[in-house]
Amino acid sequence: CIPDTMRCLQHQDIDYKLALIARYLKPRIVIVDGTYALDRHGPMYGDAVKTDLLLLSDNTVAADAMGTRLMGFDPRHIRHIAVAERTGLGSTNLNDITLNTEWQRHVKHFTVKRTLVDTVSRLLFCSDALARLVMQSPLTPFVYQVARLLRSKEEKEVAGQLGKTKDIGLY
Repeated sequence: CIPDTMRCLQHQDIDYKLALIARYLKPRIVIVDGTYALDRHGPMYGDAVKTDLLLLSDNTVAADAMGTRLMGFDPRHIRHIAVAERTGLGSTNLNDITLNTEWQRHVKHFTVKRTLVDTVSRLLFCSDALARLVMQSPLTPFVYQVARLLRSKEEKEVAGQLGKTKDIGLY
């Protein structure tokens, strides 16, 4: 996650970019800190759910697939996982994943609750031109004013914190 209001400019083809990063880095260990997870809305706010889980894997696709399953979702429906699997980076098939515990007892059933701003923002993921029009054009101040009006209280609090700390920014 890029904790910056301009992060939408980096989301074009993010699913493929993540697969390329994994292919280039070839991580030998993947650690997913699942001590807490966000229900309803993430990754920036939502309802914190204590899960007390830590996933360790030698494969990014297997780690993401198990994390997704533990949240009650089908990893084949999560685009970045499906793209990584299609490009040969790993498998979401449980028969291909060796587990050291009975994972089903740890499943929580999370929900996704998108706001109007989320729904509109998702369109920016599909078009680099639209993202630039919204984020880097003379229309940008107007778009931000409209977004401020449409944001929930939680969204306004999180948006107000972005970029305020010196150690957080574009990586």
